[in-house]
Amino acid sequence: MEMAAEKNVLVAMGEADKYREYRKGNWTLNETMILIQAKKMDYERRRMKEGDVGSSRPQEMRWKWVEDFCWRHGCYRSQNQCNDRWDNLMRDYKKVRAYEMSLTNSSAQGGSYPALSYWKLERIDRKERNLPSNLLPEIYEALTEVVQMRDKLGATATAAPARAVEEEKQQVADPEPVPLIASQLMTSIDSEDSQHSISPERKRKRGGGEGSSSRSNTTMELTSAISKCASIVAEALQTGEQKEELRHKDRISLEERKAKLEESKSQISIQSMDGLATAINKLASSILGLVTDRVQSLQK
Repeated sequence: MEMAAEKNVLVAMGEADKYREYRKGNWTLNETMILIQAKKMDYERRRMKEGDVGSSRPQEMRWKWVEDFCWRHGCYRSQNQCNDRWDNLMRDYKKVRAYEMSLTNSSAQGGSYPALSYWKLERIDRKERNLPSNLLPEIYEALTEVVQMRDKLGATATAAPARAVEEEKQQVADPEPVPLIASQLMTSIDSEDSQHSISPERKRKRGGGEGSSSRSNTTMELTSAISKCASIVAEALQTGEQKEELRHKDRISLEERKAKLEESKSQISIQSMDGLATAINKLASSILGLVTDRVQSLQK
């Protein structure tokens, strides 16, 4: 009965015609342990799926899985509640772990007097040291197991990229031999370059006139290419201007047709109203004539 009283939120589950009533209020020890077990199973499930190690799955889907696990084991909390509770647990866990590690380091360095462990401090002493006041040992141990599993999962996720980087470095260090076709191509290119570099020298030795003529031919070819490009650009600009002018004329003609259409509509409306008024007047005069004839007949 108390459990039912604390459930006051209805949420549709999706395809199945069911509703979930989420429990509100403080978390019990049993609910917290179920949540920690759910996170542990989630990490284990992701570790088994090697393709999901990179955490490409959305966070909402993962927390939905955690919620379903908790519901199967009697923890009736939503995925948002589970997420918030987990964040609070990890914040408290990190504070306690850092405090315990500082005690270990100070004792290893030979401190003047040993400080008390977190588990031996009173609640007021914990608050003075900015530590959580009510973290239980069983929760701390369970969180430690989950954190270790998460660290192993992260190491597995980074191992594959590291191996890929090492293989790439090895390939760079030991390059493969150049294929025969590529080497022949490079040889032919070098030979053509050498011929082009030698031919002007030979021409200069033969007389020097051919070198100046070749330079003038090159200048003429370059000038011709520039003039062709300029003509192409000018033609493109002229074509664009013509198209823009045609579009402008079409737009003006369309506006004129619209104006004529509106004017014809207004004229038709006026004519119809005039015709309707004329018909009403004729009908009124006919009715008046009938009434007059009827009155005269009655008077006779």
